[in-house]
Amino acid sequence: MTRCENLKMGNKILSIVIVNYRTPELTIRCIESVYATTKTQFEIIVVDNASGDDSRDRICSSFGDVVWIQNEVNDGFGRANNKGVANAKGQYILLLNSDMVLTDGCIDYCMEQIMGDGMLAAYSCRLVNIDGSMQRNVYYDIASKRKILESSVLFVKLFGIHEISTKEEIKAIMGAFMLMHKEKFEEVRGFDPDFFMYSEEIDLCRRMALKGYVFGCTDAVYAIHKHEGSSTCKLTTYRQRLLSESLMVYKIKGLFGYLLYHFLSFNVFVTNLIISIFVAKYRLSTIMINKAYFMNFGQFITIPLLYSRNLGQGKRMLKVKR
Repeated sequence: MTRCENLKMGNKILSIVIVNYRTPELTIRCIESVYATTKTQFEIIVVDNASGDDSRDRICSSFGDVVWIQNEVNDGFGRANNKGVANAKGQYILLLNSDMVLTDGCIDYCMEQIMGDGMLAAYSCRLVNIDGSMQRNVYYDIASKRKILESSVLFVKLFGIHEISTKEEIKAIMGAFMLMHKEKFEEVRGFDPDFFMYSEEIDLCRRMALKGYVFGCTDAVYAIHKHEGSSTCKLTTYRQRLLSESLMVYKIKGLFGYLLYHFLSFNVFVTNLIISIFVAKYRLSTIMINKAYFMNFGQFITIPLLYSRNLGQGKRMLKVKR
Protein backbone atom coordinates (compact mmCIF):
# COMPACT_ATOMS: atom_id res chain seq x y z
CA MET A 1 0.00 0.00 0.00
CA THR A 2 1.17 3.50 -0.78
CA ARG A 3 -0.23 6.95 -0.20
CA CYS A 4 -0.28 9.64 -2.80
CA GLU A 5 0.62 11.87 0.14
CA ASN A 6 0.82 11.19 3.86
CA LEU A 7 -2.72 11.37 5.23
CA LYS A 8 -3.41 12.14 8.85
CA MET A 9 -6.80 10.70 9.73
CA GLY A 10 -7.50 13.24 12.46
CA ASN A 11 -11.20 13.21 13.37
CA LYS A 12 -12.31 11.48 10.17
CA ILE A 13 -14.84 8.79 11.03
CA LEU A 14 -15.62 7.48 7.54
CA SER A 15 -13.45 5.49 5.16
CA ILE A 16 -14.71 5.37 1.57
CA VAL A 17 -13.45 2.36 -0.39
CA ILE A 18 -13.56 2.45 -4.20
CA VAL A 19 -12.39 -0.44 -6.38
CA ASN A 20 -10.91 0.72 -9.67
CA TYR A 21 -10.49 -1.48 -12.72
CA ARG A 22 -9.55 0.45 -15.84
CA THR A 23 -12.02 3.24 -15.07
CA PRO A 24 -9.87 6.28 -14.14
CA GLU A 25 -12.35 8.77 -15.62
CA LEU A 26 -15.27 7.28 -13.67
CA THR A 27 -13.25 7.01 -10.46
CA ILE A 28 -12.12 10.64 -10.71
CA ARG A 29 -15.70 11.79 -11.33
CA CYS A 30 -16.88 9.71 -8.36
CA ILE A 31 -14.26 11.14 -6.00
CA GLU A 32 -14.99 14.68 -7.19
CA SER A 33 -18.64 14.17 -6.30
CA VAL A 34 -17.69 12.96 -2.81
CA TYR A 35 -15.64 16.10 -2.13
CA ALA A 36 -18.32 18.37 -3.57
CA THR A 37 -21.26 16.96 -1.62
CA THR A 38 -19.95 15.70 1.73
CA LYS A 39 -19.35 17.47 5.05
CA THR A 40 -18.58 14.32 7.05
CA GLN A 41 -14.84 13.93 7.63
CA PHE A 42 -13.58 11.09 5.46
CA GLU A 43 -10.65 9.35 3.84
CA ILE A 44 -10.76 7.75 0.40
CA ILE A 45 -9.10 4.42 -0.31
CA VAL A 46 -8.77 3.29 -3.93
CA VAL A 47 -8.01 -0.39 -4.51
CA ASP A 48 -6.77 -0.95 -8.05
CA ASN A 49 -7.40 -4.41 -9.51
CA ALA A 50 -4.30 -4.60 -11.72
CA SER A 51 -5.69 -2.17 -14.28
CA GLY A 52 -2.43 -2.03 -16.20
CA ASP A 53 -3.16 1.48 -17.42
CA ASP A 54 -2.52 5.04 -16.23
CA SER A 55 -5.19 4.91 -13.50
CA ARG A 56 -2.77 5.45 -10.63
CA ASP A 57 -1.02 8.46 -12.18
CA ARG A 58 -4.27 10.14 -13.17
CA ILE A 59 -6.14 9.55 -9.90
CA CYS A 60 -3.25 10.34 -7.56
CA SER A 61 -2.33 13.48 -9.47
CA SER A 62 -5.94 14.66 -9.12
CA PHE A 63 -6.31 13.79 -5.42
CA GLY A 64 -3.13 13.94 -3.36
CA ASP A 65 -4.65 12.49 -0.17
CA VAL A 66 -6.07 9.29 -1.66
CA VAL A 67 -4.83 6.05 -0.10
CA TRP A 68 -3.77 3.81 -3.00
CA ILE A 69 -3.67 0.01 -2.78
CA GLN A 70 -2.26 -1.76 -5.82
CA ASN A 71 -3.27 -5.36 -6.55
CA GLU A 72 -1.00 -7.42 -8.76
CA VAL A 73 -3.96 -9.43 -10.11
CA ASN A 74 -7.67 -8.71 -10.59
CA ASP A 75 -9.09 -9.76 -7.22
CA GLY A 76 -12.68 -8.96 -8.11
CA PHE A 77 -15.08 -6.99 -5.92
CA GLY A 78 -15.13 -8.75 -2.56
CA ARG A 79 -11.43 -9.47 -2.10
CA ALA A 80 -10.46 -5.96 -3.21
CA ASN A 81 -12.91 -4.37 -0.77
CA ASN A 82 -11.65 -6.62 2.02
CA LYS A 83 -8.17 -5.18 1.44
CA GLY A 84 -9.54 -1.65 1.44
CA VAL A 85 -11.43 -2.15 4.70
CA ALA A 86 -8.38 -3.78 6.32
CA ASN A 87 -6.50 -0.51 5.73
CA ALA A 88 -9.39 1.78 6.71
CA LYS A 89 -8.97 4.17 9.65
CA GLY A 90 -12.62 5.16 9.98
CA GLN A 91 -15.20 3.77 12.35
CA TYR A 92 -17.60 3.49 9.41
CA ILE A 93 -16.94 2.33 5.88
CA LEU A 94 -18.70 3.17 2.64
CA LEU A 95 -18.22 0.82 -0.28
CA LEU A 96 -18.74 2.87 -3.40
CA ASN A 97 -18.66 1.75 -7.03
CA SER A 98 -16.38 3.79 -9.25
CA ASP A 99 -19.32 4.56 -11.55
CA MET A 100 -21.29 6.43 -8.87
CA VAL A 101 -21.95 10.18 -8.70
CA LEU A 102 -23.20 11.46 -5.35
CA THR A 103 -25.66 14.26 -4.84
CA ASP A 104 -25.59 16.96 -2.16
CA GLY A 105 -25.78 15.65 1.40
CA CYS A 106 -26.15 12.02 0.35
CA ILE A 107 -23.37 10.61 2.54
CA ASP A 108 -24.10 12.99 5.43
CA TYR A 109 -27.77 11.94 5.63
CA CYS A 110 -26.95 8.23 5.49
CA MET A 111 -24.28 8.64 8.17
CA GLU A 112 -26.83 10.24 10.49
CA GLN A 113 -29.16 7.28 10.05
CA ILE A 114 -26.64 4.52 10.65
CA MET A 115 -25.02 6.31 13.59
CA GLY A 116 -28.44 6.63 15.21
CA ASP A 117 -29.29 2.91 15.15
CA GLY A 118 -26.85 0.42 16.65
CA MET A 119 -28.60 -2.58 15.08
CA LEU A 120 -28.23 -1.30 11.51
CA ALA A 121 -25.60 -3.39 9.75
CA ALA A 122 -25.76 -1.64 6.38
CA TYR A 123 -27.54 1.35 4.90
CA SER A 124 -28.12 2.67 1.40
CA CYS A 125 -29.73 5.53 -0.49
CA ARG A 126 -31.91 5.65 -3.58
CA LEU A 127 -29.99 4.73 -6.73
CA VAL A 128 -30.97 6.17 -10.09
CA ASN A 129 -29.84 5.81 -13.68
CA ILE A 130 -28.39 8.73 -15.62
CA ASP A 131 -31.87 9.43 -17.05
CA GLY A 132 -33.36 9.57 -13.53
CA SER A 133 -35.12 6.20 -13.63
CA MET A 134 -34.96 4.02 -10.54
CA GLN A 135 -32.47 1.21 -9.96
CA ARG A 136 -32.60 -1.65 -7.48
CA ASN A 137 -30.77 -0.70 -4.29
CA VAL A 138 -31.88 -3.49 -1.93
CA TYR A 139 -32.98 -7.11 -2.02
CA TYR A 140 -36.20 -8.35 -0.43
CA ASP A 141 -35.79 -11.99 -1.38
CA ILE A 142 -32.73 -14.25 -1.36
CA ALA A 143 -32.31 -17.64 -3.02
CA SER A 144 -36.01 -18.57 -2.90
CA LYS A 145 -38.06 -20.62 -5.37
CA ARG A 146 -40.31 -17.62 -5.89
CA LYS A 147 -37.36 -15.52 -7.03
CA ILE A 148 -36.59 -18.05 -9.78
CA LEU A 149 -40.22 -18.21 -10.90
CA GLU A 150 -40.40 -14.41 -11.14
CA SER A 151 -38.11 -14.71 -14.18
CA SER A 152 -40.47 -17.18 -15.88
CA VAL A 153 -42.66 -15.59 -18.56
CA LEU A 154 -45.04 -18.53 -18.25
CA PHE A 155 -45.57 -18.28 -14.51
CA VAL A 156 -45.85 -14.49 -14.51
CA LYS A 157 -48.48 -14.54 -17.27
CA LEU A 158 -50.47 -17.58 -16.11
CA PHE A 159 -50.27 -17.30 -12.34
CA GLY A 160 -49.68 -13.61 -11.78
CA ILE A 161 -46.39 -13.98 -9.90
CA HIS A 162 -44.76 -10.58 -9.58
CA GLU A 163 -41.85 -9.07 -7.73
CA ILE A 164 -42.15 -8.93 -3.97
CA SER A 165 -43.63 -5.74 -2.51
CA THR A 166 -41.22 -3.15 -1.17
CA LYS A 167 -43.11 -3.40 2.16
CA GLU A 168 -41.21 -6.62 2.85
CA GLU A 169 -38.19 -6.70 5.16
CA ILE A 170 -34.91 -5.75 3.51
CA LYS A 171 -32.68 -8.83 3.29
CA ALA A 172 -29.59 -7.29 1.67
CA ILE A 173 -28.09 -4.03 0.38
CA MET A 174 -26.61 -3.52 -3.07
CA GLY A 175 -22.82 -3.27 -3.06
CA ALA A 176 -22.74 -0.18 -5.29
CA PHE A 177 -23.46 2.07 -2.27
CA MET A 178 -23.07 0.16 0.99
CA LEU A 179 -22.52 2.07 4.24
CA MET A 180 -21.55 -0.11 7.19
CA HIS A 181 -20.11 -0.04 10.68
CA LYS A 182 -16.58 -1.38 10.30
CA GLU A 183 -16.82 -3.56 13.41
CA LYS A 184 -19.93 -5.32 12.09
CA PHE A 185 -18.20 -5.96 8.75
CA GLU A 186 -15.21 -7.43 10.56
CA GLU A 187 -17.42 -9.42 12.94
CA VAL A 188 -18.61 -11.59 10.02
CA ARG A 189 -15.08 -11.62 8.47
CA GLY A 190 -15.98 -9.47 5.49
CA PHE A 191 -16.73 -10.68 1.99
CA ASP A 192 -16.37 -14.36 1.16
CA PRO A 193 -13.24 -14.59 -1.04
CA ASP A 194 -14.78 -17.47 -3.02
CA PHE A 195 -16.81 -14.89 -4.98
CA PHE A 196 -15.22 -12.94 -7.82
CA MET A 197 -18.03 -10.51 -8.53
CA TYR A 198 -21.81 -10.29 -7.90
CA SER A 199 -23.90 -11.85 -5.09
CA GLU A 200 -21.09 -11.39 -2.55
CA GLU A 201 -22.94 -8.50 -0.89
CA ILE A 202 -26.03 -10.72 -0.49
CA ASP A 203 -23.92 -13.41 1.16
CA LEU A 204 -22.34 -10.78 3.43
CA CYS A 205 -25.74 -9.40 4.49
CA ARG A 206 -27.05 -12.91 5.12
CA ARG A 207 -24.23 -13.54 7.58
CA MET A 208 -24.86 -10.17 9.24
CA ALA A 209 -28.57 -11.01 9.57
CA LEU A 210 -27.64 -14.24 11.38
CA LYS A 211 -26.05 -11.99 14.03
CA GLY A 212 -29.39 -10.22 14.50
CA TYR A 213 -28.53 -7.07 12.54
CA VAL A 214 -30.95 -5.31 10.19
CA PHE A 215 -30.67 -3.19 7.03
CA GLY A 216 -32.07 0.14 5.94
CA CYS A 217 -32.36 2.49 2.99
CA THR A 218 -33.77 5.92 2.29
CA ASP A 219 -35.45 7.77 -0.57
CA ALA A 220 -34.59 11.14 0.99
CA VAL A 221 -31.24 11.31 -0.83
CA TYR A 222 -29.96 9.64 -3.96
CA ALA A 223 -26.89 8.80 -6.00
CA ILE A 224 -26.52 8.38 -9.76
CA HIS A 225 -25.19 5.01 -10.85
CA LYS A 226 -23.83 4.30 -14.30
CA HIS A 227 -24.71 0.63 -13.95
CA GLU A 228 -21.88 -1.82 -14.76
CA GLY A 229 -19.62 1.02 -15.83
CA SER A 230 -16.54 -1.23 -15.70
CA SER A 231 -18.16 -4.10 -17.63
CA THR A 232 -17.44 -4.33 -21.34
CA CYS A 233 -19.13 -7.60 -22.39
CA LYS A 234 -22.79 -8.25 -21.59
CA LEU A 235 -22.51 -11.99 -22.18
CA THR A 236 -19.60 -12.31 -19.76
CA THR A 237 -21.51 -10.20 -17.22
CA TYR A 238 -24.56 -12.47 -17.49
CA ARG A 239 -22.38 -15.53 -17.11
CA GLN A 240 -20.61 -14.18 -14.02
CA ARG A 241 -23.90 -13.16 -12.42
CA LEU A 242 -25.34 -16.65 -12.95
CA LEU A 243 -22.22 -18.33 -11.59
CA SER A 244 -22.08 -16.15 -8.49
CA GLU A 245 -25.79 -16.59 -7.82
CA SER A 246 -25.36 -20.36 -8.07
CA LEU A 247 -22.50 -20.28 -5.56
CA MET A 248 -24.59 -18.14 -3.22
CA VAL A 249 -27.51 -20.59 -3.43
CA TYR A 250 -25.19 -23.51 -2.68
CA LYS A 251 -23.75 -21.76 0.37
CA ILE A 252 -27.22 -20.89 1.69
CA LYS A 253 -29.29 -23.92 0.71
CA GLY A 254 -26.80 -26.78 0.54
CA LEU A 255 -26.62 -29.50 -2.11
CA PHE A 256 -30.34 -30.38 -2.27
CA GLY A 257 -31.35 -26.72 -2.51
CA TYR A 258 -28.69 -26.17 -5.15
CA LEU A 259 -29.98 -29.04 -7.30
CA LEU A 260 -33.57 -27.81 -6.93
CA TYR A 261 -32.47 -24.30 -7.92
CA HIS A 262 -30.94 -25.60 -11.15
CA PHE A 263 -33.87 -27.89 -11.87
CA LEU A 264 -36.23 -24.91 -11.69
CA SER A 265 -33.81 -22.59 -13.52
CA PHE A 266 -33.33 -25.06 -16.36
CA ASN A 267 -37.08 -25.34 -16.85
CA VAL A 268 -37.54 -21.57 -16.70
CA PHE A 269 -34.85 -20.97 -19.31
CA VAL A 270 -36.21 -23.66 -21.64
CA THR A 271 -39.84 -22.47 -21.41
CA ASN A 272 -38.76 -18.84 -21.88
CA LEU A 273 -36.81 -19.86 -24.98
CA ILE A 274 -39.82 -21.67 -26.45
CA ILE A 275 -42.08 -18.69 -25.77
CA SER A 276 -39.56 -16.30 -27.34
CA ILE A 277 -39.79 -18.23 -30.61
CA PHE A 278 -43.43 -17.18 -30.90
CA VAL A 279 -43.37 -13.83 -29.04
CA ALA A 280 -40.77 -11.48 -30.53
CA LYS A 281 -40.56 -9.02 -27.61
CA TYR A 282 -38.93 -11.65 -25.39
CA ARG A 283 -36.50 -12.89 -28.02
CA LEU A 284 -33.37 -10.76 -27.64
CA SER A 285 -33.05 -10.86 -23.85
CA THR A 286 -34.03 -14.53 -23.70
CA ILE A 287 -31.41 -15.61 -26.22
CA MET A 288 -28.63 -13.79 -24.34
CA ILE A 289 -29.49 -15.12 -20.88
CA ASN A 290 -30.05 -18.65 -22.18
CA LYS A 291 -26.72 -18.60 -23.94
CA ALA A 292 -25.02 -17.45 -20.74
CA TYR A 293 -26.71 -20.18 -18.68
CA PHE A 294 -25.80 -23.06 -20.95
CA MET A 295 -22.22 -21.81 -21.48
CA ASN A 296 -21.82 -22.06 -17.70
CA PHE A 297 -23.21 -25.56 -17.39
CA GLY A 298 -19.85 -27.26 -16.87
CA GLN A 299 -18.95 -24.87 -14.06
CA PHE A 300 -22.36 -25.32 -12.45
CA ILE A 301 -21.59 -29.02 -12.10
CA THR A 302 -18.23 -28.35 -10.42
CA ILE A 303 -19.45 -25.85 -7.79
CA PRO A 304 -20.44 -28.50 -5.17
CA LEU A 305 -17.12 -30.25 -5.82
CA LEU A 306 -14.81 -27.25 -5.56
CA TYR A 307 -16.55 -25.07 -2.96
CA SER A 308 -17.65 -25.36 0.64
CA ARG A 309 -20.61 -23.72 2.34
CA ASN A 310 -18.09 -22.26 4.80
CA LEU A 311 -16.50 -18.86 4.32
CA GLY A 312 -13.54 -18.85 1.94
CA GLN A 313 -13.01 -22.62 1.80
CA GLY A 314 -13.23 -22.95 -1.98
CA LYS A 315 -10.27 -24.21 -3.98
CA ARG A 316 -10.26 -21.07 -6.12
CA MET A 317 -12.16 -17.83 -6.71
CA LEU A 318 -15.23 -18.54 -8.86
CA LYS A 319 -14.71 -16.75 -12.14
CA VAL A 320 -16.09 -17.27 -15.65
CA LYS A 321 -13.95 -19.50 -17.84
CA ARG A 322 -13.41 -17.91 -21.24
